[in-house]
Amino acid sequence: KISRQICEESKHRLLNLGETPVTMGQLKSLFSSAGLVITNDTGPRHITIALRGKLVTLFGPNSPDWTETGYKNEIKIVGSAPCAPCAKPICSKSNHYCMEAISVEQVYKAAVTLLENKPLPQAAKSMVETVKGFFVDPEYRDGLEQKGLTSFDEVFSFYKGENLHKRELAAYRTRMRIEIQAPAATLFLKRYDNPPVPVQIKNWISHRRRQSLAFSDVSPCEYLKTAGVDTPKIIAHGTQWKLLFEKRSFCLTEKIPDAESLERKLPACFTETGSQQDIREKRAFINDLAEFVKKFHHTDYRHRDLYLAHIFYDSSGRFHLIDLARAFRPGFLAERFRRKDIAQLYYSAPRRNVSRTDRMRFYKAMAASDRLNETDKIFIRKIIGKAQKMARHDLKHGKTAPFASR
Repeated sequence: KISRQICEESKHRLLNLGETPVTMGQLKSLFSSAGLVITNDTGPRHITIALRGKLVTLFGPNSPDWTETGYKNEIKIVGSAPCAPCAKPICSKSNHYCMEAISVEQVYKAAVTLLENKPLPQAAKSMVETVKGFFVDPEYRDGLEQKGLTSFDEVFSFYKGENLHKRELAAYRTRMRIEIQAPAATLFLKRYDNPPVPVQIKNWISHRRRQSLAFSDVSPCEYLKTAGVDTPKIIAHGTQWKLLFEKRSFCLTEKIPDAESLERKLPACFTETGSQQDIREKRAFINDLAEFVKKFHHTDYRHRDLYLAHIFYDSSGRFHLIDLARAFRPGFLAERFRRKDIAQLYYSAPRRNVSRTDRMRFYKAMAASDRLNETDKIFIRKIIGKAQKMARHDLKHGKTAPFASR
């Protein structure tokens, strides 16, 4: 069905081999004259390699390590998912997360690279386990060694960076900003030292598996990146266990280059006088932000802290999502937590800069519709009600409520 739709919508004549079966000999003949083959890890991949053709291979439930060939004219794209690689012939999940994590853009770029004979991209360097449970990106290993951050004891006794402690931060948590020189980079360190057992159990229940608090921040990153949602680069992470429970854990991420949180700085089109150019830029920004949030929710993840403070916007116009420690897949409660995410965005958008029209435009862009049906209206009322409840709570406790403040 999908193949037929592609053929029907293509501007060029395509041959749908799903409806026109070929013999093995015919397939070999076809591949021998093909300029490029895009396939998954099955027989056609190995036929292409034998014929020395250009090849893009998509890996989902299988790991490329299981069928490594050493072939140099191949680009491998791995769909990262918490359940992959599973090697199951039939997916037991509600969605094929691993394959859906592979974007059209990734495959297109790989195809162009091969067809235009560009240098092949270097394979991503895997994390190196330097001591048990302590993982480091090899590129940053020297820089961390220069700072004396090579073991759990050193990480948890390190206080030479800028302390980013907040009043509401739990006693077992610390945050720090660190500068390294090899390579030159700004890093953010999060540490969890002997977290309370109830907190750990709640974390396990949310993620439906036993994992440390720091790893909860790490685990969604690569998957979201493959789905087209930019996240901070993980430099190092580690967990020490004491019998069943977490003793301590940490993660180090790199600062997003040339980026600011939307809480600190909205684009100028939100603060200028309102020329036609500003209006066009604002509308484009709102549409892009809606697409970003929609893309994130299409991964089935929910953030649970989706305030503007946790969405960064860089100088090239890309959005980045940070603070993923609470991000999870809620299953049948997905719609409830999607509503919570959007309410948090709605609440954190300052009233003095973001009008009701802007908010409605955001929702319509997410819904991909210019007209609202009754379901949309009910959803919006719930969003506003949730935001008002959050504002009352914050004002009661002497805090500023962006949604309610001019």
